[in-house]
Amino acid sequence: SSGALALGRRVPMSTKKSRVSVIDTFPDAYWVDGDTGLKQTTNMSWNHIWMEAEPIAALVVIPDEYVDDAAVPLWAEIRPRVAEAIGKTLDNAIFWGVNKPATWTADYLYAGALAAGNVATETSDLGADVAALAETMATDGTTVNGFAARPGYKWKLSQLRVANAPVFTSSLVTPSLTNPVPDSLYGYPLKSVENGTWKSNYASLIMGDWSKLYVGVRQDITYSIHSDAVITDADGKVVFNAMQQDSKVMRVVARYGFTVVDPSTSLEDRPYPFAILRPS
Repeated sequence: SSGALALGRRVPMSTKKSRVSVIDTFPDAYWVDGDTGLKQTTNMSWNHIWMEAEPIAALVVIPDEYVDDAAVPLWAEIRPRVAEAIGKTLDNAIFWGVNKPATWTADYLYAGALAAGNVATETSDLGADVAALAETMATDGTTVNGFAARPGYKWKLSQLRVANAPVFTSSLVTPSLTNPVPDSLYGYPLKSVENGTWKSNYASLIMGDWSKLYVGVRQDITYSIHSDAVITDADGKVVFNAMQQDSKVMRVVARYGFTVVDPSTSLEDRPYPFAILRPS
């Protein structure tokens, strides 16, 4: 359910803090003067960006009697819903900065695009709006290779035509782990973020080079069920005792990192790789 994981680069993390290397300076090449001219030297260097994993977690408490009397397998029903909640929490932080861990980069996508001036507003010619913003990004050195959109936006995009050819195409393939983004806009993947995180009054579309969005996975979602767990508040006061209250507690934990890399390009020095199309 996470738009960031569907579009961005999933990076395994072997430790809590991992280093991402990006190009800092590009090499140059030179003409050689005549048959005996001297060849010149050049340099290439890298910059290092740190990404730190932080946990997302939840505790699900269900009384034993409720589990025994339920007409459905409760734990099997709960697992995918909690996974969706983790995806929602992850997208809220990456797209909009909501409850973003302090150790993560300050440039969550919305704020980074605003600070870079990579913003346009919808007009009556939506196809031209998208193309013009993508052209501006390309001029600065960013190749747009995907889109994240508000829920339902693909139905608005389905009306777009260029020389009677559709700009937006929707695949009939059901999304899956191996094919999570079947829709496309101008031939590039489009993911409708439908997990409840999208802020439609802020943006209709986020476009950019999604290979520059790194989602570090230190620990993917794990589940464990406990019959003797004790839950306390921040002051240490016991608020629930699973053994004493005949219940079980599902503990769900995942650990993710995040950063946006903006390496130097041959056209501009470190352009921010994402842009926003705002609603009119």
